[in-house]
Amino acid sequence: MTRSAAPDDKGALRRRMKHRLGAMDAHEREAASAAAWANLKGQPMWKESRVLLIFMSMPREIDTGGAIQEVLEGHGPKAVFVPRTAGENLDFRGILS
Repeated sequence: MTRSAAPDDKGALRRRMKHRLGAMDAHEREAASAAAWANLKGQPMWKESRVLLIFMSMPREIDTGGAIQEVLEGHGPKAVFVPRTAGENLDFRGILS
């Protein structure tokens, strides 16, 4: 079982990842996105899942758009949800197209 990162550790990890992603050029980010998506699709849990909970990527993050589009075209879980925050509240919204 994996332990969750402590809040301080999580903040530090986010800062490091933001720095690493910011240092990538477009080609590196595209390659990293493709590698992450290929890794996910190779996991047994991917093949068994019916729902994909994924974030909508920002321009300097690993691109999730291709993964979302592929799933919506019928090549993955049946339902796609993205997180939405409103103040302190977090809910999940389905994406249909």
